Order: sequence, then C-alpha cells, then structure tokens
Amino acid sequence: VGASEAGMTYPAQLQRMLGEHYIVTNLGACAAAMQQHADTPYWKRLQWQAAQKIRADIVVVMLGTNDARPPNWHAVTGPSQYEADCKAMVGALSGSGKSPAIHFVVPPPFYGHSRPQDHRIAAVNYAVKSVVNELLPALVPRIAKDLALA
Repeated sequence: VGASEAGMTYPAQLQRMLGEHYIVTNLGACAAAMQQHADTPYWKRLQWQAAQKIRADIVVVMLGTNDARPPNWHAVTGPSQYEADCKAMVGALSGSGKSPAIHFVVPPPFYGHSRPQDHRIAAVNYAVKSVVNELLPALVPRIAKDLALA
C-alpha cells in the first residue's frame, strides 16, 4: 500500500528479496496520500479497495511523500491528521476478519524536483523536504509503536 515510484518499484525489489515463498502484490497508487482530505487520497483509489479485499498475511504501508506537498500538509494539523488517518487505515485493514502483520515504513528521503531555480518549485521542495526528511522519520515509527504494529 503506498505511492508508486518510477523505475524499479519497491514491491518488485521486495519480491526479488523474499523469493518464491511469498507473493508480493503492488497496490501502490501514483501521487497517493495517506490523509483522507488530501488532493489525491489513497482512500479513494481502486488500489485501496483491493487492499481491503486481498486478505494479505503481511501489509507494508509507505505513504507520506505526497501528504507533505502543499496544499495537503498543514503545519498545525498535518501531523495529527496524518496520524489519525494512519490509525483509521490500520483499523480498516485489521477489520477484514484477517489480522495481517502491518508494517508502516518511513518514505525514502526527498531530494527535490528539478529546476530549483524556479522559486515556486524551490518553495515546494523546501516544504516537502522538511516533512519527509525531518518530521516523518520520527512520526511514522511513533505511530507504529502506538499501534503496536509488527
């Protein structure tokens, strides 16, 4: 469950690492965000519907980079909204009758988009970097610990 990155996807790499004893299903959605009020929430994607039906033994959730971009992340309410929606997602995934081991993963570092000389892009880069590289690495593990996740 998560956003989709170009190139060699995380699920493809995970499948290669785990081998033939596991089946990794990629339910990533391009530009998806954890927060339900975001401009592209994962919650409204077909992949979310599939994630709830798949009855997986293990679920890896990596969402947050797209939450960090304006207008999705609000300095005051962003962390609490992200946390509330993480908890809601765990509840939905656990409420399917099967209790998968759920792992929340910190998104990879954000290094910025090209053309940083454009002041609009530079401002977005700064905002996203501060959330993805500074706030989420502390917030995601705390949420996982609070939820007693695997």
